[in-house]
Amino acid sequence: MLPPLAAHVAHSSNALWTARTHVSSVCGSAGIEGLAAYLPELEDNWENEADRDTILWAARAVESEPTLIGVSPHLLLVATVPN
Repeated sequence: MLPPLAAHVAHSSNALWTARTHVSSVCGSAGIEGLAAYLPELEDNWENEADRDTILWAARAVESEPTLIGVSPHLLLVATVPN
């Protein structure tokens, strides 16, 4: 039987506090927006398929890199919760 899991989207500054105080073990984490959050013309670029592919490639490249994960304004933590 799999342990209960919790998914929580948190602002980067709160993510570690949330993980340390509310879960048993963090199974994984990923940045949601990555550097794309800071692109001034994100919506316009997203409409162009080539630009969208570049944005997604860049997001995947850094989404779980420990030294860059804090760049994303929001993080996804997947963790087991205490019984």
